Amino acid sequence: ERARFGLRLCLCDEPSTSQVATLVRLQASERAHYAVATDEALAAATDPLGVLPEGMDAAEAAAWTMVASVLLNMDPFLVRS
Repeated sequence: ERARFGLRLCLCDEPSTSQVATLVRLQASERAHYAVATDEALAAATDPLGVLPEGMDAAEAAAWTMVASVLLNMDPFLVRS
């Protein structure tokens, strides 16, 4: 649902199943990476924003940060006709 919501916001349209699946795979891949790269996870989730809210998992926050970066760098988001 998060991936679908992010796509809907950035595309101003209902995303396709394939678009959602791609983002879900990306998030899972990034989550797995950051689960073992804890220093990288903390840096990705906190720089430059500051400390994580209490109880928030750094690997989860870092993975969603990467997903957000992809969303905000999609051509349809950057180039509006």
